[in-house]
Amino acid sequence: MTAPVLIVLPQGLNVSGVTVWAVRLAGALAARGRPVTLLLHAEPAVQGRIGVAPHPDVRVLRPAGLPALGPDEPDTGGPFEARMSKLTPAYLAAFDQAGPGSDAPLIVIPNLHADSYAAAVEAARARPGRTRVIGWQHSDIAYDLRVLEHFEPALSAIVAVSDRIESRWRDARAARPGPVAPREGERPPPPIENIPYGVPIPGAVPVRPPLRGESGPCRPLRLIYSGRLEHFQKRVLALVHLSDQLASRDVWHEMSIVGDGPARADLAGLVREHGAAGRVALLGPSGPARVLELLDAHDVLVLPSRYEGLSVSMLEAMSRGCVPVLARTDSGAAQAVTPGVDGEIAPVSMRADESEAGVALAEATIMLLRRDPTLERTRAAAYRTAGERFSIGAHADRVSALLDRVASEPSRAWPPDRPVEFGGSVGPDASVRLAALLDQLRGRAVAVHGTGRHTAELWRVFAAGPARLVALCDDDRQRHGTRAHGLPVVAPEEAGRAGATDIIISSFMHQDAIWARRDVYRAQGLAVHRIYR
Repeated sequence: MTAPVLIVLPQGLNVSGVTVWAVRLAGALAARGRPVTLLLHAEPAVQGRIGVAPHPDVRVLRPAGLPALGPDEPDTGGPFEARMSKLTPAYLAAFDQAGPGSDAPLIVIPNLHADSYAAAVEAARARPGRTRVIGWQHSDIAYDLRVLEHFEPALSAIVAVSDRIESRWRDARAARPGPVAPREGERPPPPIENIPYGVPIPGAVPVRPPLRGESGPCRPLRLIYSGRLEHFQKRVLALVHLSDQLASRDVWHEMSIVGDGPARADLAGLVREHGAAGRVALLGPSGPARVLELLDAHDVLVLPSRYEGLSVSMLEAMSRGCVPVLARTDSGAAQAVTPGVDGEIAPVSMRADESEAGVALAEATIMLLRRDPTLERTRAAAYRTAGERFSIGAHADRVSALLDRVASEPSRAWPPDRPVEFGGSVGPDASVRLAALLDQLRGRAVAVHGTGRHTAELWRVFAAGPARLVALCDDDRQRHGTRAHGLPVVAPEEAGRAGATDIIISSFMHQDAIWARRDVYRAQGLAVHRIYR
């Protein structure tokens, strides 16, 4: 009997490549006759719901009170036991609804957040032998790797979505102390499966009006960004700087920005500030079908991200003949794009700020036009790459084979002497490092950048330290004017007015990205400090 599958989306149907991947994979598996269920948490307060309808044969569960999970979500759930008391019963109920009466085990795919994996493990312990859990690493960041390493004993397989992520896993395992081979009676660690994403491939490259004629440009170059509007990973303010640079170089262009997220207000403000409204349009969130229509009408996808796994929006663009111009990342981009053949990769550091990234992306766009003024050759190559290597059919084939193999193997029980709680939202020796930093700032007025889980987990250290805490700073405008941990939440630009002399970056996952943008504080005469070196 075909094993049923439960895919968990810990931020619901939010605007995200992972959401699009999960919905498409669920539909492809359901179309092949496999029972598939989506378990949806709530969407984050700062994001709308993506306009997507799952396949009619996919069961959708949205339990009331199941909160959004994410590294940037405030810690509203309290201690681990309290959080699990909300999540585990909902997961257990979903387990029972996703695989009723099946002789085959239920295969569970949590995603993105440690609490999603923890709840799946806790629920699986209550149904011993009846579930298999697969880990999926979507981004090449330390948090994702550490989450899966922590829950590795319960995982039947680990899926890496890019060559770089697979390599990181193999390096991490090789660096572990102790014997390489398992001891007698022990099972080997779960296998690493390299399964890149897949996207629908049209029958031909969508036709666009000619970009250039014999006498010059026939129309503006049309650029598009599609995805979450977010500072840290996506670095979306670079899009405005990119447009500024193209305009200053007399490149006739228009840019469409599709998506939603916590940086939307900042992005809209920068468009107004730079007088870019005539060439940069914020279209808001759109469903996958509408995004494909927009890609068909645009020439170039721009992606300023600091990190990715294997970008779904990049693969979608290539499948429609929309040429990708990407910021260089260690993972994903180089696996799919060959510069000068089917796209361009801008040589920009992960630590570069939005302005630097915008300049680099503009240079890469101009290089693209020099190499292929009509874009016809590059457009055809991008389409060919997507069809040959990243189709949704090929993706579903590989996932189906993995599911069948996992279902045929014994389940993996969680070690009874190991805590299920993941403590990796903070970095190594975080409490000791923070206490030492606060001691150096004794008596000074400190604002903390970050209102999420990292700050919550270290709050006792912050509160006990000898520095004087005056405010919390956050990039999300929807949190400005609120209070957290008894302190006002203000914009980074307002930290000085709140009385701060010093800023402590409270993030493990995003510290480098925030540090790269520290000039917003230094311009106010504030000293900026990192917990991790």
